Parts: sequence; structure tokens; C-alpha cells
Amino acid sequence: MRKSAVQTAVVATSMMMIGAAQAADTLEIADQRVAEAHDWYVNIGLAGVLFDSSSKIDVMGHRVPDADAEISDEMTGTAEIGYYVRPDVSLALTLGIPLTSDFDGRGSFEGLRLGEVTYGTVMSTAKYHINAFGEGFRPYIGAGVAYTFIFDDQDAVLKDFEVEGEFGAVLQAGAEFGFWDNYHLFTDVKKVFTGASGTATTFDPATGAPLPATAKVDLDPLVLTAGVGMRF
Repeated sequence: MRKSAVQTAVVATSMMMIGAAQAADTLEIADQRVAEAHDWYVNIGLAGVLFDSSSKIDVMGHRVPDADAEISDEMTGTAEIGYYVRPDVSLALTLGIPLTSDFDGRGSFEGLRLGEVTYGTVMSTAKYHINAFGEGFRPYIGAGVAYTFIFDDQDAVLKDFEVEGEFGAVLQAGAEFGFWDNYHLFTDVKKVFTGASGTATTFDPATGAPLPATAKVDLDPLVLTAGVGMRF
């Protein structure tokens, strides 16, 4: 009887030890996965910036009928650096090489080069990564905020041309395609709802008198990016 009880105790103790060891291994694996998920990444790419611009132009406080302006589409290099706060959630900051673009008149200003602006947009987004397909294909969606910095503005038809940047919103979608170790290719689409406001001086065509003018420009670019990235 005592021998049987001892054997039972030994078996029970062994099972408890095995269970504890398995639980410890599970916790260790979970901790390792969490540690691996909390890592950095950087994406370097080439972006096409396609503007969906429109403008409202006032002279002496009155809207100029059929007056519009648009900004030329551009290509630029971008860098995105991000950090995983969870295995499926990251926070990212996207920067681009500053662009210099013309503001060209449309409508009643057709054919006129209104001014030139050097600018850059910084975007901060939160991204949700879909991990169901493995490291070879990881789509994501995201949203965040953007700010357009104005580095320089140059006169053309409009004199004393000054532009100020504005905050805006960003919607984002894309995918990463793992191909070797911690490296991946990526494609990314961002729709940025942002704009700029400006002041300038134009002149009365009859008398040549200076007239104060203001403009509100909606830029709203679609940014298409492809490149290579690395997690570290």
C-alpha cells in the first residue's frame, strides 16, 4: 500500500515538473516572440507624388471667378522608420527629399506661372500588419497625421509670394514581401489630405496699383512608393 502511494506521488510529482517545464518553455517562447516583435524597421523607396490640387484665390478680399492653380506632379526619395509596439502594430515616421514645384495658373489665370515653392511633408502613422500569411507577404493598413513644411517660395507673376504649410490627415495601405533574412521589398500607397495657404501682391492691369491677394490651396497628393526595407 505504502509502495503504491509512493509510486503515485512520484508519478504526480514528475507530471507536475514536466508541466512546469512546459509552461516555462511556453512563456520563454512567448517572451521571445514579444521581444522579436518589438523591433525597428526602415524602408527606403522612390515615390511618385500625384497632386489632386485646387485653389481659391481672393484679391482685395473678393473671390476671383474661375481662378485656380495647380502644382506639378513630382518624384522623390522617401525614408520611413518604424517601431513595432506589438507584433501586429507599428508606429512609423515618413520623410521625403524636399521638392521644388511650380504653381501654375488655371481658369482665368491660365498660362501664368504664379510662383515656385520648395516644400516637404512629414507623416506620422500607426499601421496594423496582417500576419496571417507569414513573413513572405504581410499587408498592412494605417492612418495618421501629416504636416507640410515650406522651405522656400519664389515670386513669378505674383509678387511677395509667401506660403505657409498646414496639418492634414493620412490614409495608408501597402504590403511587405520578405525575400531574405530580415530584408523585404515593399509597396505603399498614401492619400494625404493637406494643403497650404499663401499671400501675395498682384497688380491692377489698368492702373498698375498693387492689390493684396490670398490663396488657399488643397494639395491632397496620392503618394505611390516602392522600395526595399530591413528589420533590426
